[in-house]
Amino acid sequence: MTELISRMSETITLRVTVGFFIRIVVACLCGAVIGIERSKRFKEAGVRTHCLVACAASVFMILSKYCFADLTLDASGTFFPGNRGADPARIVAQVVSGISFLGAGVIFKNGNSIKGLTTAAGLWLTAAIGMAIGSGLYAVGIFATLVLLSIQLLTHKYYLGNDTYTVSKVIVVVKNTDNFYDSFVR
Repeated sequence: MTELISRMSETITLRVTVGFFIRIVVACLCGAVIGIERSKRFKEAGVRTHCLVACAASVFMILSKYCFADLTLDASGTFFPGNRGADPARIVAQVVSGISFLGAGVIFKNGNSIKGLTTAAGLWLTAAIGMAIGSGLYAVGIFATLVLLSIQLLTHKYYLGNDTYTVSKVIVVVKNTDNFYDSFVR
């Protein structure tokens, strides 16, 4: 056991571990920003859900890339020399299935109306953002966050189709209040 811990310390240094922590925090922040926008619209998945999905995806990505480092380091110090059977994509591939399951849970059909598709897609992209940040592609993750927020904000501000809801404010000014209440009570 001591040998395994020693090999892991040699393979994944403290500097790399701190980098992992930063990746996770940035993924959580990006997920939270997306979740804030969704929760302001009273959607099923809000800040916590998006933050957790991004965090989980980031951790899965880190695990997928580095959790076999102690088993796959060859004598020359090269990671994944190709003969050890490590497959860094297998954890990431399962994120796709898991997020699909979560996305299906927020989609509801009521007659001809379907609700929750944008939230499901937001969860999907949040997972991708978490995976991008987890793999160290900060710029890609942050850019994807900005794109997602831009799309959601613009499509809610401007009417683009039947899936957009409209909120209107009606102001009624009554000049003669005599018998106003009585006319509604009858």
